[in-house]
Amino acid sequence: MKRSILFILGIVLCSTLAMSQTARVQVIHNSADEAAEYVDIWLNNTLLLDNFKFRTASAFVDAPAGMPVEIRIKDTASVDTANPITRFDTMFADQGSYILVAGGILSSAGYSPAPPFTLEIFDAAREQAAQIGTIDVLVHHGVTDAPAVDVIESKELNATAVDNLEYSQFQGYLTLPMDDYRLRLTDSMQTAVISEFEAPLASLGLEDQAITVVASGFVDPEANSMGAPFGLFAVLSSGGSFLPLQPSVAQVQVIHNAADPFVDTVDVYINGNLVRDDMGFRSSTAFQEVPSAVELKVDIVDRNDPDPGSPLFSSTIVAEAGRSYAAVANGVLGTGFDPFEPFELFVTEVRAEASIGTNADVMVFHGASDAPTVDIMESEILNVTAVDNISYGEFSDYVELPVANYALEVLDASGEIVAGYDAPFADFDLEGAAVMVLASGFLDPEVNSDGPSFGLWVSFSGGGNMLELPTRTGVEDQAAGSQVSIYPNPALDFIQVNGAQHIEYLELQDAAGRVFRSSFPAGKSERLEVSDLPAGVYVLKVQQSGQTHIQKIVIR
Repeated sequence: MKRSILFILGIVLCSTLAMSQTARVQVIHNSADEAAEYVDIWLNNTLLLDNFKFRTASAFVDAPAGMPVEIRIKDTASVDTANPITRFDTMFADQGSYILVAGGILSSAGYSPAPPFTLEIFDAAREQAAQIGTIDVLVHHGVTDAPAVDVIESKELNATAVDNLEYSQFQGYLTLPMDDYRLRLTDSMQTAVISEFEAPLASLGLEDQAITVVASGFVDPEANSMGAPFGLFAVLSSGGSFLPLQPSVAQVQVIHNAADPFVDTVDVYINGNLVRDDMGFRSSTAFQEVPSAVELKVDIVDRNDPDPGSPLFSSTIVAEAGRSYAAVANGVLGTGFDPFEPFELFVTEVRAEASIGTNADVMVFHGASDAPTVDIMESEILNVTAVDNISYGEFSDYVELPVANYALEVLDASGEIVAGYDAPFADFDLEGAAVMVLASGFLDPEVNSDGPSFGLWVSFSGGGNMLELPTRTGVEDQAAGSQVSIYPNPALDFIQVNGAQHIEYLELQDAAGRVFRSSFPAGKSERLEVSDLPAGVYVLKVQQSGQTHIQKIVIR
């Protein structure tokens, strides 16, 4: 009798011990099949998750351990475990910690490929970071139509974080310092970028946490019943809706500086999206937000062609996250040009605004196909060479200038002045702006299909039509309250100086200060003959009623 009682107590004790064994379990719903958008999940005979929605997760909960466990997936009207959609049998270890990811396809058609619905189990889950001050990141590949991928952290670590991860696989925990990261997904050979995402772990306040980053959705929704598009999401140990990681982006501006009359007006597409309709020569798009790190296809399409699939010209560019770029369309497509510079996109990183708010930052692009290599000198205020030795197709570095009205002289390799221009950046109200000055058109239109003439034009970051810099044949009087005005002859054979009062003295000097012409007129105006002077920059001094006025003249 005594032995029987002891035997019964032993059975009860063993049963109690068995029932006291528990594990910790989190369930993540990552099946993008529309038929599985909402499901019920039963653990043995207990409804664990009711109306469990795609892209949500449970918190970690206690589950029985040390015994077989049946997990049944049912529709949302379920009241018991009979006739499940699918079922899984497993066993959890006592004190074990698990993450279960529901993925795959339930439907019999409409998905390609269609791996079966399943629960993938990770048996070393964490509810918090192993080290204080860090974050632990588990990665799961749950995209049925995506290849094996690598994940490169491209912002802070510049290292491969995940190597050759295939569908349904986990990458074990990465313990990371708290920071904001950028995740670049590539194929397993790292030869092609699939996409790039921002992972602002520090900004999200995830210090000391353990999270799961899941790849979710479809790369090609059209082949998968127009299901949810691909993305990366963070799943917290506390559960709830997935936190989407935002795609990394850059900015691209397209500038039309191709002087070929055949492409005077075009349509511009980026990745098949129309970004500018009927875009005219010497105009630009506004900055367009585009995916970073991946190849972007830029198509230039005839304005009258309804089919963007038949472009006049196509090119690809790659933009780094958080940066801005200008793509200058330049060159010619047709015949009748000398020299022939083929149509192409010239791409450079640019600034969306000035680095100092009171300045104007200026970049120069040489886009005149028949113009020589030149220097550009500022001769009014700074008296320096602003751009040195720039050739066709090249961009200068930025010149950071206080906002003012400047004078630009374009010099050839021998130092002779090719042209002079006013750069009225103060009048243009460019404070805080970053702009591009483009050499545009042809020096000799007659041998270039009568295309547009050469000039300097300003393109703005906000897009729209460029502004032409006026040809410099003289500048406004530098003395306040001047009543003197200058009227150069278009051929610069002479300069006519008019004044409201008697002009007492005129003097024309070259840049070195040598006097070439002087006069003591008795009347209100004076004509200076200049046709026999060498080309160059000259200073005209006018004395009127005891006040000296100074103007600068360019003679070509």
